[in-house]
Amino acid sequence: MADRIQRFVKKGDRLGIEGRIHSRHYKNRDQQDVYVTEVIIEECYFLEPKSQENEPEENDEFASIFTVEDE
Repeated sequence: MADRIQRFVKKGDRLGIEGRIHSRHYKNRDQQDVYVTEVIIEECYFLEPKSQENEPEENDEFASIFTVEDE
């Protein structure tokens, strides 16, 4: 999902994210505990107009929504 989103956004763009946080841990090769927290994105909303140069239409104020299916 992040690979797809990065093609449409740049630093400073506003996004709305819906999903859940998943935490896990494991031992690495050196037997040290490694803790990982991941954001599992279920929906992503672009909260800015598609183009800053063009005026957005009345019903097109915000850009598309990405929905993630179980992959």
